[in-house]
Amino acid sequence: MAAEEDGQMDRRSFLERVGTVSTGLLLTGYGRAAEGAAAQRQAGAKKPNILFVFADQLRYSALGSSGNKVVRTPHLDRLAAEGLVFENAFANHPLCSPYRANLLTGKYGWANGVPDNEYVLWDNQVTLPQALKTAGYRSAFIGKWHLGTGPYPTQKRYGFDYLFASNCPNRHYGVIYHRNEAGPIKMDKFSPEGETDEAIRFIEDHRKAHGDAPFAVVVGWEPPHWPYDQYPQEFNTYDPARVDLPPNVPVQMAEFARREIAQYYGNVSALDAQMGRLLEALARLGIADNTIVCFSSDHGDHLSSHGYGKPMDNWMHPTMRASKATPYEESVHIPFLLRYPRVVTGGRRTRALFGSVDVMPTLLALCGVAIPQGVQGHNLAHIVTGTDGATPPDSVYLINMGTGWPNRARWVGCWRGVRTDRWVYARWNKPDEHAPVLFDRQNDPYELNNLAGNPAFADVQQGMEARLKKWMADTGDPFETGRRDEKGMLDLPFQLQPRWSRPAAFVSRGFGSAKTTLCRHGSERACLAPGVRTSPDSLRRIMRIPRVRGAKSHLPDANVCVILELTPIVRGSAWEVAWYADKSLHRQLPMFGKFRIAPGWAEPPAGRERNGQDDGLRRSPTSPAIRD
Repeated sequence: MAAEEDGQMDRRSFLERVGTVSTGLLLTGYGRAAEGAAAQRQAGAKKPNILFVFADQLRYSALGSSGNKVVRTPHLDRLAAEGLVFENAFANHPLCSPYRANLLTGKYGWANGVPDNEYVLWDNQVTLPQALKTAGYRSAFIGKWHLGTGPYPTQKRYGFDYLFASNCPNRHYGVIYHRNEAGPIKMDKFSPEGETDEAIRFIEDHRKAHGDAPFAVVVGWEPPHWPYDQYPQEFNTYDPARVDLPPNVPVQMAEFARREIAQYYGNVSALDAQMGRLLEALARLGIADNTIVCFSSDHGDHLSSHGYGKPMDNWMHPTMRASKATPYEESVHIPFLLRYPRVVTGGRRTRALFGSVDVMPTLLALCGVAIPQGVQGHNLAHIVTGTDGATPPDSVYLINMGTGWPNRARWVGCWRGVRTDRWVYARWNKPDEHAPVLFDRQNDPYELNNLAGNPAFADVQQGMEARLKKWMADTGDPFETGRRDEKGMLDLPFQLQPRWSRPAAFVSRGFGSAKTTLCRHGSERACLAPGVRTSPDSLRRIMRIPRVRGAKSHLPDANVCVILELTPIVRGSAWEVAWYADKSLHRQLPMFGKFRIAPGWAEPPAGRERNGQDDGLRRSPTSPAIRD
């Protein structure tokens, strides 16, 4: 079979041959580095374990190993000193769910089914844990999953044997998990601490039950993602006046940014302590030498750089409610540390360009496992082992496919970009809303001077544009040729996870038959007549939404569609529905996000029936975070 002779197998071949692939099945065309690592395994060496840990929204500059003189990360710094530091590691698609899809498939969003947050990964492809299973690995994912809500039967685990996961909590205490199909399970402690407990327990149980059989554990911590103030107070040691505020933070946002960065660093130090526990467990179990340990992040965080705010900052222009998913340094540049003592010489740093789609093929090659057919990332195992191999790419392809989950059409927009060691270039599919950017990072490391359109740099821009078009051609990206929907997203068979899909529900015409319909995203719905008064608890029971202890009138993780005619029904301290239909109109309005319900019905203030926003909602200045 030609595909297998080239070191690649399709999905059917993988699934038919689970557990039968030789540890010596190697890939041709990727250089002698992978072959050298394979030779050691063929000689009888054990297959390496994998411990892959990543934080959420941790930017490259926020580690001591990246040169930060303020933040304290002693365990991660030790990991860097004992292994390899990728100084040019980037999130190809700097957003939560798309990164996870990159990691599991080695593909970009148009090829794996995840163009934005809350989409379903296509099942016609081989994932990282499925590929590892062919070589006898047992695998687990622990932490923030963000590829679907629990419970997690086999078909929702994408090849992992074990999930202890929460989809997207946006809180670091009191997180609700599912353990495969079992749950919900509430954990009151700091979520990374509890997740580290679970990861260590899985490794210990695996060793007891399966001996030296290899394992692969992926741990996804949510911090330092907001809310920044939720972390153990023992790490609340950073003075806002002493943080390293970059010069690309507007002066109007400086004081606010300093406070956020101080809290952000508290989260980072808290994660560092948990990384220390994981490293200690590997040493205690005597498996550190034969375990590939990686630490990285799904993307960065602007933290006010370039004037960007958060998705919930509705006083800002829509294009500035970002914090990530932009081509800027703060968003795309991520840490990547790798330690593998048995094979990799420590104390090294590399400037090789490395993207999140490259992780899967590189890890598989280091483990001597064939790379699945269709993987778009590059195998850089020879960079890891420090041996000869193919010249790595001279750039990284950067993308944003979505307009913001799932209906913020004017968010950061759809763009494509290229990052080299010196230059960054990006352009949008709607240039009237977003102008192209070109930055010289050698002379402008904070990306303050946009050179796009500058005649003096026309040759540079043309060269970067040529690289961009080559990436499009090489990866089959339909950015310029594909049909788009009304929001500007590529019109491909992407599927929102069922929980976030629009429900089909409509109201009746006419005053006499007017009714109000509340519909949870999914199949459950309840109808109430206008003017009926109800309490939050009654509404919760009607909607079959479980009450969470200690949360007054709060519907945690409840994403509700409110369809109104004549009478608005819900008014809250943080969200206020400012839309309703008159006698001749009736509309369908999905309302996304968390909100509070005040008892009883409420008429909107006079003159505020509609405010002209695309989603039909008026938000107060204290509105909470949209799921992101």
